[in-house]
Amino acid sequence: MTATAAAQLGHSQETLFAFYVAILGNDHVSLRALLIHPGQQRLVDSPIIRDRNGGFNALMLATSLGHLECIDHLITAGADVNYRVDGRTPLHWAIRNVCGLLRLLTDPRVILDAVDDSGHTALQRARGEKDLRASAEMIEAEAARRQRRLARARPLRLIA
Repeated sequence: MTATAAAQLGHSQETLFAFYVAILGNDHVSLRALLIHPGQQRLVDSPIIRDRNGGFNALMLATSLGHLECIDHLITAGADVNYRVDGRTPLHWAIRNVCGLLRLLTDPRVILDAVDDSGHTALQRARGEKDLRASAEMIEAEAARRQRRLARARPLRLIA
């Protein structure tokens, strides 16, 4: 990340680098220390890195690596589980690591059928990569959500 981009976020390059390294190394203690400072919400959701795969934010990185403690700290700090960077949500990145995917799927706010800029859902991407486990977990999560919605629905009363 450039110094200009860091300044636009209101953070120094050193802070952004420390944030990135903490997530990359699954150093949830350092991550928690960085997150306790006021004004870190912009840091939580903003893209922290751009590479050949595009841009991604902290939650996307943590889920793609399967760093569960980091995922939990970021969500607790207010990370938007549906935040888009280059059209992708954290769920699109989570298919790279089943542990991260499973943790993200437990959050009821995650939009399972969110499409990226190419028009693909995370499930379609998992199928395209022939990742049967990720595909099965997402199908199961959607089925469980539908079952909960049906259980909460009021039964229809028949009029005689």
